[in-house]
Amino acid sequence: MSGVLPPNWTVTMLSEVADWSSGGTPKATEAKYYNGDIPWLVIMDLNNEIVTKSAKKITQLGLENSSAKWVDIGSVMVAMYGSIGKLGIAGIKCTTNQAIAFTTRIWGAIPNKYIFYYLQYNAPELLKIGQGGAQKNISQSILKMFPFLLPPLNEQKRIVAKLDAIMPRIDSAKKRLEKIPAILKRFRQSVLTAAVTGKLTEKWREEHPGMAEWEDMILHDVISNNGIFDGPFGSNIKTSDYVDSGVRVIRLENIEHLEFLEEKAAYISDEKYETLLKHTVNEGDIIFSSFISERLRACILPQLTTKAIAKADCFCIRVNAEKSIAKFLLLALVSFDSYKKLIDQVHGATRPRVNLTQLKRLLLSIPPFDEQKEIVRQVDKLFALADKVEEHYQKARVQVDALAQSVLAKAFRGELVPEDPDDEPAEKLLQRIQEEKAKMENELKTVSRSARGTRRNGTKTQRAGAEEKQAGEP
Repeated sequence: MSGVLPPNWTVTMLSEVADWSSGGTPKATEAKYYNGDIPWLVIMDLNNEIVTKSAKKITQLGLENSSAKWVDIGSVMVAMYGSIGKLGIAGIKCTTNQAIAFTTRIWGAIPNKYIFYYLQYNAPELLKIGQGGAQKNISQSILKMFPFLLPPLNEQKRIVAKLDAIMPRIDSAKKRLEKIPAILKRFRQSVLTAAVTGKLTEKWREEHPGMAEWEDMILHDVISNNGIFDGPFGSNIKTSDYVDSGVRVIRLENIEHLEFLEEKAAYISDEKYETLLKHTVNEGDIIFSSFISERLRACILPQLTTKAIAKADCFCIRVNAEKSIAKFLLLALVSFDSYKKLIDQVHGATRPRVNLTQLKRLLLSIPPFDEQKEIVRQVDKLFALADKVEEHYQKARVQVDALAQSVLAKAFRGELVPEDPDDEPAEKLLQRIQEEKAKMENELKTVSRSARGTRRNGTKTQRAGAEEKQAGEP
């Protein structure tokens, strides 16, 4: 930690201002340890604010047979594994697992919110310190030794009051921003639905009387000869066949909802390609993922710098240009109406996927060419608007995150609230804390010595009684 300390501030360690502990996990195979009435927090329950509920609960038996511990209301909690630095303040009496450290006592009347905000400011630094491979972590030792900036007590209270006034407003802005992706998703879906049902072009049809009606036909009737096929079986293309450059292999990883993901590239050699020619895909083909999740994934293959084939479970759909426009057909294929029709056919499967026969028989409503062009034009225009909103959202989210960190930085540089020369210096507060801790430690030692003395005296008394009894026996 660098920089000049503000007047009357000092620096210490987290262990000097608070005692820390962590919880534990009852044995997962013991059903009697779970679904009780004791809130048991895991990292996902930490919400960077007051925590008032837990996703899981344990029983008294689970608590007694594990290292889980009670956490008092008001305790500051911080994640040590995975989402290092994720925070919460206990709003209920609860327990935690071992991934969460929590304060068992805060010394010197330091506000718990001051520690909370300080850890929130330093969350990026804690994450940086995190050790380990796939899942980083910090230990309690690292947490306790972490530097802690200590202002005068009254200044701490002023900092907390100011942050309590500012941070909820920033958090509220974040929460409002976080709703935008879902709104945009619903907007795009409603545009798609309107596009493939004819609602989007109702006004256009009024302005162009005499247009032909929409026609229902199955996908097989809209594609060219041999215009729908799967990639090669897995046994025909293995991981060992991949090379650094050559013929592109289009995989599931490249297919998103109306988007081709260019960066996830894989290649095979020209020699290998010669054995897989019938799986060649071309610019303008629709590539459709056979696996169904919360929505259908399909895209139009863009121009590539190399030849390409589709991998297994990546269906290629080659449109008959006399029957439909590829872009319109793509919109129809990924619409919610198509999703419902296909998901009904694979209902109950662990990992739902459609086959070529099901896809060929998918019923679609196909409008005249001129209306298809108008639909594509309007969809492109509305989606471009949504993309612009999303771009603004991304920038705003970065700015709001930066604002929160900027406010916290000002707080812990001593610039957020005015100083008061009459405040007791933090050095005296720290000295008082150290004296209080030393006094308690001496009291505990005295109690411990007294307990040991009592036990020894009791043993001596028992021994003397036994000897007396033995002496009195004939």
